Amino acid sequence: MVKVVIKKKKTSTYVPGLSRNIQLHHEDSNPFEEFYFRDTFDNQRQFGLQIAKTFLDLTKLIVLAIAPTQSGKTGSMLSALYHFYNHSELKMPKENIFIITAHSSNEWVVQTKSRFPSFMKSHIYHRNTLKHFVKQVQNLKNVIIIIDEAHIAANASQTLNLIFKQLNFYDLKHLCNNNIKFLLFTATPNALTRDILKWNEYHAILHMQNIPSLYKSYDFYNDNLLLLPMRDISDFDWVEFKTNPETLDNIRLILDVIDLNTPKYHIIRTHRSYKHFVTIYNFIHAFSKHNFKFISELYLEDLDNILSIQPKVHTFIFIKDKLRCAKTLNHQHLLVLYERFTTKSKSDTILQGLLGRATGIHTFKHVVFSTLNFKTTNLPYSFLIN
Repeated sequence: MVKVVIKKKKTSTYVPGLSRNIQLHHEDSNPFEEFYFRDTFDNQRQFGLQIAKTFLDLTKLIVLAIAPTQSGKTGSMLSALYHFYNHSELKMPKENIFIITAHSSNEWVVQTKSRFPSFMKSHIYHRNTLKHFVKQVQNLKNVIIIIDEAHIAANASQTLNLIFKQLNFYDLKHLCNNNIKFLLFTATPNALTRDILKWNEYHAILHMQNIPSLYKSYDFYNDNLLLLPMRDISDFDWVEFKTNPETLDNIRLILDVIDLNTPKYHIIRTHRSYKHFVTIYNFIHAFSKHNFKFISELYLEDLDNILSIQPKVHTFIFIKDKLRCAKTLNHQHLLVLYERFTTKSKSDTILQGLLGRATGIHTFKHVVFSTLNFKTTNLPYSFLIN
């Protein structure tokens, strides 16, 4: 899929089927125009337009937009805002556009701010800064609030629900009188879908369509035998004070999927606390005959920068809780992604973890060690193209 570069602006565009006799008037001052034409793909533009068309039904206060991991939710947000800003009935003051998440990742903040116009930087909040969002949005009218990774902390006693209560966002009369809209994005809606249905005629649920053929889905990895079972790689014999032989064998299975003559990066998710260091020790022991490099996340300053440079030797990067939902990786020099071993996996946790980071619109293939005990055909986006 090739990104489109627009050299000459059009003053207006008629969009068939958007609404009867409605035009999208393209204003030179649209602050999202450059990002829309430069940074979005066709599927994201279509999804953003579908979202805008849905909100033209002015009874719709909340839209749940479901799209697979790494399929371009950010581009879809940009597209939706672009069309919002071009339509008189949808246009919001740019100072009243907010993007929030209950995710606590600073990486999400940095990445999201880099993908939106500069005026949005003070309107992007994650869990640790949502108290500032509450102060900023109170008493505002004509507001659009985008909630990224909306499945996070959405239960009754958790962050998003508490903020909705604090801001009176469950009062439909308040929302209608003040023209407050919500656009929720997630790849794993789970119970969120049930909660959205409670909004009755004031809600809509949309699914991204026309996923590009280059998209690497969960099923792509499974069908091409690139999704392998994770094993216990952190076990240690504390009596004998040595790594168990079975653990060493589990780790050495990685040798079956790498080319020793083509150095790559490999990301290993470990348990927290001392097991992080035990796992690194186990790898050093297992690969003592090889010239490999081992790096803990504790000594990483910029993972994105590291992954952008071709490694000189096979390099194993050990993380704990980084690289969960929302984070996009540089795929070029990356091969193995090894999820933290557990016998009680939740499908959304697995799908949003390293397996989810391997998906996306790219031409690279990874090998993912994760769980195999779920079927993506049960997910709301089982129409994905492999």
